[in-house]
Amino acid sequence: MTVDEHLSMSPQDESGAPTRKQIARVDVRGKDPALWANLRTKLLARINDILDRTADHERGTTIREEARQFTSALLDFARSKLAREGAEVQKIEAEVGEIYAKRLRTLAEADKLSAEAEAQRLRNSVTELCTALALTKAMLVGEEGEEALLLGRQIDEFLVVVRELGLVHGV
Repeated sequence: MTVDEHLSMSPQDESGAPTRKQIARVDVRGKDPALWANLRTKLLARINDILDRTADHERGTTIREEARQFTSALLDFARSKLAREGAEVQKIEAEVGEIYAKRLRTLAEADKLSAEAEAQRLRNSVTELCTALALTKAMLVGEEGEEALLLGRQIDEFLVVVRELGLVHGV
């Protein structure tokens, strides 16, 4: 036969009912229910006697009160530890975000510098081309024939277009 009994770790009022919530449960199985009924009250009384013993004589607190304070302190510690760890995680996330943003800025600056360098290389190449064409035209000045005249006009037109586009100045 199984008998379910609930042990209260809290004080009881005059009727024997617990004055606080239940914190432990003991399932007891015995061959003799009458013997268990007799032992049950003795067991509950003994447990309550132990819990009501003075644990700290200076403060006058009982084992029950010390256990309750210890449990509360342990829960408070766990909550504060979790809160600190949560704050640390947020701090690390903020630092990672800052590093990532800095990396993106660095990449953007590198792209900008690369584009500026490429634009400068293009301007230099166009300037070299225009200079070479101007020198070619200068060499054609004394030449006779339609071919030299036509090449000279094409060079002039090319240089006009380059100046209009603003790709080169002063050539």
